[in-house]
Amino acid sequence: MRTAAFCFFFLIFGFQAKAEESLRSKLFGFETYVVYGANMEPTIHKDELVWVDTTAFHSAGPTRGTLIAYRAERLKNSILVMRVVAVAGDTVEIDEGRLLVNGVVVEESYVDERLAKAPYSRRFGRLLIPNDSVFVLGDHRDNSNDSRFLGPVRVSAIIGRVTEAKESWLKGEFREVH
Repeated sequence: MRTAAFCFFFLIFGFQAKAEESLRSKLFGFETYVVYGANMEPTIHKDELVWVDTTAFHSAGPTRGTLIAYRAERLKNSILVMRVVAVAGDTVEIDEGRLLVNGVVVEESYVDERLAKAPYSRRFGRLLIPNDSVFVLGDHRDNSNDSRFLGPVRVSAIIGRVTEAKESWLKGEFREVH
């Protein structure tokens, strides 16, 4: 059912990657994007389509572990897909490849340690996340232009929660992603 609806709405409204909210988002509460990089592997693969629920954060902001799509202001408002690892008021750091939030090691089953060998994936100094912001990381730590380089993401830049992914708009079925 979701695949049929996706194909129908894709043909009518197309892909949206502009800074303003699209008609599809306003009317139906979702957006679709192609993930052009490998920054979220193994969770989401390069060139896969993602389904973004644009209504997910209307009443409350994202929580740790949530996959989001957002506009990266420092990259000319490019749309990026990342995982929220810390929220406003949290401290975040990476020590010997382990993510620590508020001084506690976070179990990250979605990170393949073989994809986190670079020095910047092994160590990141402690940072306090400012109000109205989140800290995001890609699951493929060595191949991700995330908050380690771009800084925290303002909540106002978040488009929505990534809920599903699929191989392409013509092939495969949507699968839930976490």
